[in-house]
Amino acid sequence: MTLEEFRERLRAEIQDKAGELSDAELDSFIEDALRMLSERFGKIEKTDLTVQGGECYTLSNFDPDLSSIIAVEHPKGEVPPSLLDEESYYLYDPTEPKVCFQEGVEGEVRIWYVVPWSDVSELSELGIALLLELSLYRALLGLSKRYLQSLDPSLDADTFNRLASSNPYSALAEKHFDNFERLLKRKLRQAGMKRRWRREVERIGKEPGEKRPL
Repeated sequence: MTLEEFRERLRAEIQDKAGELSDAELDSFIEDALRMLSERFGKIEKTDLTVQGGECYTLSNFDPDLSSIIAVEHPKGEVPPSLLDEESYYLYDPTEPKVCFQEGVEGEVRIWYVVPWSDVSELSELGIALLLELSLYRALLGLSKRYLQSLDPSLDADTFNRLASSNPYSALAEKHFDNFERLLKRKLRQAGMKRRWRREVERIGKEPGEKRPL
């Protein structure tokens, strides 16, 4: 699914037929939702390197706030995989993270790590469902804020508070966030990062760049 297709689906879900929210606003909500999704369940990437002990290497798309290393195969490609002890490598420089290897680690390695989702097209059907709930949550919060700003500030306090408490968007926004939480727990409770990685390794014969299920 492309960003444009997802945006129109989001607009239809919130029933914004009049175009009250611009494309730019919806894209901003989707971007926020992608980051929220990444905080809970990121995208797995892998890279193959030839390393020398004592040296450091940059990992593409690595986000210091949202990324982490899952495992390092050494040597790479063995079945079952041969893993480096976590004390054999470490992350250096929080502003531009690099993975560094201790002395004695040499040769070809395969690094499995988590990065943020960057585009709607990367997501599976389940990922789209999760992202839609988060995007609805962000969009409805935006409409809630707009509703509150539309209230006449000259109203007496009781009237203003009554109208504010009847905000039609706030409760609906929370409902979609609850939907996200339920869907995440139901589908992914048992799918820890290690388990996802092991399933990925077992998919022998798949192309490295093939889209993987969330």
